[in-house]
Parts: sequence; C-alpha cells; structure tokens
Amino acid sequence: MYKKNLFIAIIFGIVINGFAQEQAKPKSSELRKAAIEQAVSQKHDELMGNMKKELNSTEKIKKSTVKFRKAGRGEKYKFLFVGDVQDEFGIKKPNLKKVYKYLLKSKPQVTTEFSFDSIGISKHPSVKKGKSFTVKTKSDVKTVVKKDGIVIGETSYDVTFAWKGRVAKNKKTGNYNVKCIKLTSVNQERNFDKEMMKMKKSIEELIKGYYNDLEARNWNAVFAPEIPDIEVVKPLLQKSIEIKRETNDFKFAAPDPQSETFTTSEKEVPVIEIYLDPTPYFKDESYFYPENAKAYHLLDLTFTIDFDKDYNGKLTKVEYKHLGFNPPKIDEGRRTAWRDKNNNAQEVANNFKNKMEICDNPKVREDVLKMFAKDGVVEVSFVNGEEKIKTRNVREYLSNLRCKKMTITFEKKEILNNDINNIVYTFLQKYTGKFTDCTNKKLYLKYDEKVGKYFIEKVEVVKGSTVKCEE
Repeated sequence: MYKKNLFIAIIFGIVINGFAQEQAKPKSSELRKAAIEQAVSQKHDELMGNMKKELNSTEKIKKSTVKFRKAGRGEKYKFLFVGDVQDEFGIKKPNLKKVYKYLLKSKPQVTTEFSFDSIGISKHPSVKKGKSFTVKTKSDVKTVVKKDGIVIGETSYDVTFAWKGRVAKNKKTGNYNVKCIKLTSVNQERNFDKEMMKMKKSIEELIKGYYNDLEARNWNAVFAPEIPDIEVVKPLLQKSIEIKRETNDFKFAAPDPQSETFTTSEKEVPVIEIYLDPTPYFKDESYFYPENAKAYHLLDLTFTIDFDKDYNGKLTKVEYKHLGFNPPKIDEGRRTAWRDKNNNAQEVANNFKNKMEICDNPKVREDVLKMFAKDGVVEVSFVNGEEKIKTRNVREYLSNLRCKKMTITFEKKEILNNDINNIVYTFLQKYTGKFTDCTNKKLYLKYDEKVGKYFIEKVEVVKGSTVKCEE
C-alpha cells in the first residue's frame, strides 16, 4: 500500500512540475513582440543619435547616414525649423529631406543645436499573420537654428516615428529575428512646454501681485481689472480695516498655450477675509466681546488673464463671490462673570431707588449711607435763573436733605469703559421739597473685590438737564 501511494505522489508531482514549467514559459507572441520592440528601439536611437551628431557638427556633412525616404514628405520638417523656409533657406517646396540637407551643408554660416529625449515605444507592435509588423516610437525634440550667430528658429515638438518590418523565427533556436525595419512616417505635435511655463509664471505673478495689492489696500491696482460687481465690492473693500488671504497656496491647472485666455477655477486661489470694525455688529454690551473681537466677510476670487501672441499675460477681470459673514463672537466667560455681578449691581441700584423714594424718613438715610463708598459724593442742582451744580460728600448731602417726595426712574445701564467693575445707571429724578425740579442723573457703581459687592461712588448731574417741573 505504501509503494502504491508513493508511486501516485511521484506521478502527480511530475505532472504538476510540467504544468508549472509550461505556465512559466513565455508565449511565442510575447517573445516575438519583445524582439520587435528591442530591434525598433535600437533603430530609433540610431536614427536620433545620427541626427544629433550630424546637425550639431560644426563642419559640413557631405553624405548623411540618415534616411528619411518617403517619411520626409510634406511639412514634417517643422520639428527642425519653424519659419519662412523660402526667405531663410531659399527652399520653395520644403520637405524634411530638403531642410535637413540644407542644415547639414550650410555650416558654419548656419548652425544647429539639436537635442532629444527618447520616450521609446509609444505604440506596441501590431503583427499581421505572424510576420509583418508596425510599431511607433516617440521623442521630445528641441531645435535651435542660428544664422550668422543670430537665432532664426527655436522649436520644441513631440515627434512620432512609424516603422514597418518583417520578423522570422529561427527553427534551431526558436528565437525571433527582425529581418528588416524601415521608417514609414514622421509626425510632430508642437510641444508648448516653454510657452506653458511662461504663461504659468505670468499667472502666478499677476494673481499673487493682486493679493498683495489687496492686503496693502492699493486701490488703483485693485480696481484696474474689470470687476462685474464693483458697486458692491468697492465700498466693502474701502471700509475694511484689514484684508488678508486665508492661505498662501496657489494650485493652478496647466494653462493651454493655444488659448488666449486663462480663468482660474474654484479652490485654485485663496479665499480672502475682509475685516470690518466689529462694534456695529455687537448685539449685546461691548463688554461681552473680547478686545480682539473680529467681524469679517469671506469672498472667493476668480481671475481671468488674457495673453498676447508672445504669451505675455494681463489681468483683465476679477470676480468676487460672497461666501458668508462671520459676526463677532461673545466671550462666554465674560457673560458668566457679568451675570453674577449684574445681579449684585441691580440689587444696589434698586435699594438706592427704594430708600431715596422715602427720603422724608430720616431713619433710612443711614441705610443709604452704607451703600456709598467711603469717599462717595453726590451732585445737587437747582435752577435760579440758570442751572447751578454743587458737589457734596454723601454724609453732608444726606444731613441736609429736606424733601417731601422723590421719584427715581431708571432709564438705562451701561458698563463704563468696557470694565465690568464700573457700572453706570442713568435715571430721571423728580424732587419735591421747597421747590420741585426734575433732573437727569447718573449713578456710578464700583465693585470692591475684597468685599465682593458694588458701592456707589458718585451721583452725577447731567449738565443742562435740571428744570422746574410740576408737583
């Protein structure tokens, strides 16, 4: 039984191993294409190398090794020279062969600087009936032509070369050999890398310059381009206290050198923040807002740049899109602190009102005295032809107070100089004694940190407010 199992295992292993080797063995079509690509790549490099050697030579080339054959017909020469061939070279019906031949034989009066970067196989072999094939290769080509030392032509092209050939299999080795290869066509596409880089640099400089002018408030430059929404944008920018960009990131798409206009798209340029005086946007006491409270609009910009035939850019249009407004934010810590102190201040103010309105009772005056700070003062006024105001310390004021009736009506409350420890209540006082007068006054409260409560610091007459009023 053991021998039988061993025999089966060996046979199974041989089958698996043979299958693996068969799977690892390259297909004949892959071998054929690899041979074609290798042979064509060598032919391509040979062609380009010979062109570079001959064109860049400082001596005349009597007999060229480069064979364009039918591939040199038409305007294929433009990757060597773009310009008036008849005026510069005297060639009436130009083609690649004629222009190439002229460049070789006109040295040293005419010199050429030729360079290339081979991309290699750009289209893999297409094999018909296992024998004939077509394949394409590609190079980035740059050419500078000078006449008497002056540049008369500078070109940059992506050049595609098409090749045809035949392939055969060696019966002994099983390898494929390429029997012949010939160049069948040359096609070039204008390479605008240099122009595109010039455009991109111009775009970046113009747009960054515009942001710099915005931040520097250089209005002449800011409003020079067309701004469709100018009537809205101009006042907003001019009344701003600061303008700045959110980031310094610029990520432009590649411009099209064959287009005369470039327009930025969304998120290619930074959003701007237009800061305004936050005070008009306070919805509560200014104390509740931090000292560095900010109010600002967010706007997205879109730029349009026009280019002339030499790829020089000009900023012609700027569009502003409003994204939103950020109002000043309240400091919640200050709000909490105010809530506690406000209750204390209100209690003092209400006690002052209640006690003073029963001023005909001398017993309550001692309670009023306790509400004042040690150096508290009270201004009194009367009308005798004109308003007269005198200042008394609080004890003197209360001692001399002779009133039948007093009415206090609070009108508003404010935090003085944005300091929560100093509260001012404005009130109207109607006093009845020997005479009756009505006066606008202010009750100043100051917070004592040691005691933890507000005391009256001063009662002030609003100048020019004292009038005689009906009893």
